[in-house]
Amino acid sequence: MGAAKKNLTTQRPNVFEYHDYREFLNDLLAYLKASRFNLSKRDVAKSSGVASGYLPMVLNRKRNLSVKAVDKFKKALRLNDQEISYLKLLLTLSDSNDQDERLKAVKRMQTFKEYKRNNAKELEVYKYLTHWEYVAIREMSALSDFVLDAKWIQKRLKKHLPLSQIEQAIDFLIKNEFIKLDENNNIVKPDRSLECLSGVFRLSLGGYYKQMLGLGAELFEQTPKEDRNFLSHTVAVTPEKADKIKAILDQALAEVLEITKEADPQAKEVYHVGLLAFPLTESGEKKEQGE
Repeated sequence: MGAAKKNLTTQRPNVFEYHDYREFLNDLLAYLKASRFNLSKRDVAKSSGVASGYLPMVLNRKRNLSVKAVDKFKKALRLNDQEISYLKLLLTLSDSNDQDERLKAVKRMQTFKEYKRNNAKELEVYKYLTHWEYVAIREMSALSDFVLDAKWIQKRLKKHLPLSQIEQAIDFLIKNEFIKLDENNNIVKPDRSLECLSGVFRLSLGGYYKQMLGLGAELFEQTPKEDRNFLSHTVAVTPEKADKIKAILDQALAEVLEITKEADPQAKEVYHVGLLAFPLTESGEKKEQGE
């Protein structure tokens, strides 16, 4: 998710408001062109010592921006050291295929004061999704017999957590209004949904899925057969059939969301419902294309 669009003739884009370096570069170049600097992409490329076609290819997602090129563009794009450091982290966030590298980049991004100031909501959701117990406790607040007490929550969670960790989760959920209290300190479950569309949100959502897959494996033997539903099927398919399978899973999840969209005052348990399909192999065609 990029920054809200500004009047690029008067306001210089702030890199710390961006999660996609291409969106930032597009807006910055538009600003430099429209402002008193009157710099075109060709001017920037020439003064930076790179080929004139390089920037357009990067901006059109035909190639990735290199760290070396970022250093070359520093002077022409009028970026300071902090902005350059942050921009390099955006390269990792956007282009790396290594989940751990991307997570490290996000953690480093969060150390910038400018980032914290401009992305308070993103930081809140990132922290929420990267702690499975925050999500679980928030949903527990809808249970008919829920008690906002760390010891009560500890007893009800299938995975044991220290009381200090649960208390920290409660503090976070109340402070950020994932759980609301009325004037009588009664629980009011907030009606808020999360859209995980940007690089940071999608990354945190990936971390959440990873946690839940690990929990599923850990709790498998502890959960009676009648209380769980683990189904799987491994088979060779064509790309067309793979698309049909994904469509079936999408439809199944849509039906689950439909029957759970309203809070149920009789709810007794919190379930995690997961549907997944992923390739165990890589096609020869992709190998040949170098994808």
